[in-house]
Amino acid sequence: MERLDRAYASPEWLDKYPLSYVKHLPIMNSNHSTIFYQTEPPQNLRRRPYQFENWCLGHPDIPTMNASVWRIPIAGSTMYCFTKHLSLLRQQIKQWCLDHKVVWGIDWKDLSAQLTASAVNIVNIPQGNEFMSQRQQLLDKASMAQSYWSQRYKDKYIQDGDLPTKFFFNKMKQKQRST
Repeated sequence: MERLDRAYASPEWLDKYPLSYVKHLPIMNSNHSTIFYQTEPPQNLRRRPYQFENWCLGHPDIPTMNASVWRIPIAGSTMYCFTKHLSLLRQQIKQWCLDHKVVWGIDWKDLSAQLTASAVNIVNIPQGNEFMSQRQQLLDKASMAQSYWSQRYKDKYIQDGDLPTKFFFNKMKQKQRST
């Protein structure tokens, strides 16, 4: 289909409004579409959907949250129930991730000191089992923190690229020192 609806402007007008644009609205009542001329650039009001992160999905609370959402009875067709459950699950996981997004820091010396202090006091099998349980909890927490910061590093790298930023300068110096 050939577009017959056009807008004309003089060079002076375009100099005065360099960010202006013409938008063709859908054809509603006649054979022609409405022309909408805007002197300001369009405001991008679309919000990017929330993206779940690996550290969040790896947490032990997520499977129990998943199971609890799927136990909620919802009336309707099978597809409606399925999409409603997915929507509820997405909302709950998003809220959980935003509530638990804290500054993750791993103090490896403190972690090592805690484990060493706990290991010294082991004299029987139940204490050994308790130590192994505590060790696993601490390692899981450290693994989640490492996953969180690894993803942050990737996000920062994607945003900044190979720009000569302070972040990448420090990374380069750190690599030079280690070699």
